[in-house]
Amino acid sequence: MAISRLTASFSIHRTSYLSPLFNDALHRFRFVRKTHYSSQREEDDKISVYINWSNNLIHLYKDSHDAFEVREDLKRLISQDICGIFMDSVPMFSRDNRNLKTICDIAPSPDFLIFARHSNSSLQKSSILLCDYNKSLDDTRNILTQSFINGRKTTIAIPNPITSDYAEHCEVASEVATLINTSNGGGNYVWIRHHEDSNYTIRLCKELLCKNLQHGPKMKSRLVVDTMDGNHSIVKECMMMGINKFVVDSTDQVRNCIKVIAKDLGKKVLSLEKC
Repeated sequence: MAISRLTASFSIHRTSYLSPLFNDALHRFRFVRKTHYSSQREEDDKISVYINWSNNLIHLYKDSHDAFEVREDLKRLISQDICGIFMDSVPMFSRDNRNLKTICDIAPSPDFLIFARHSNSSLQKSSILLCDYNKSLDDTRNILTQSFINGRKTTIAIPNPITSDYAEHCEVASEVATLINTSNGGGNYVWIRHHEDSNYTIRLCKELLCKNLQHGPKMKSRLVVDTMDGNHSIVKECMMMGINKFVVDSTDQVRNCIKVIAKDLGKKVLSLEKC
């Protein structure tokens, strides 16, 4: 009986001693979790828009009149809430890489992102390398890994697939996640390019969002989705999933599609002019 009373007394004393510490820790945990989710929600609600600028690179030099005009064009894009350009055309000649370097040099804002295909090592920190996802995963992984070692950010560009089979988009999502996990930091962005079947794009996004990544940002923060010529259903579905990066073909799609849907969902389109 005496031992039972002593044990009970100790238990009560221990509980009364630990409760304030436990309650404080619980409060801190709830505060951190609430702050984290609040911060994540704020990021999800900021929509970044990029434009497909895949015309052939023009012949220009940094100090030429052409360069001045291009810089003014980029400024106009920023004024229309464009945060960067996708240059998907493959550089064919040395002048193409030189012209791309000039565009990087004259970009009107350090936050203005330039996604491009290039082999010029001097561009490694001023533009983001576009790297195609394909069946030769080892080649793609090597490019992503080497780019990361060289300090170059990369984008895994998912091309228009041949079929829309369920098995295929599951396989694509798994392989993309594996590429990111095994390339030691590659795949800063994942670009889902135009596909004629909007359902395929939605299913692929959902599959990708289910994948766990071992390092760095979650998949949701990496996804960039083509608006498919201003397809409202795709944009709305993606925004509701928390995807906040889109590629348009024209600034009209920003005004008539992206902004309209963002406003309906209580989100805002990011403007570099206000940053």
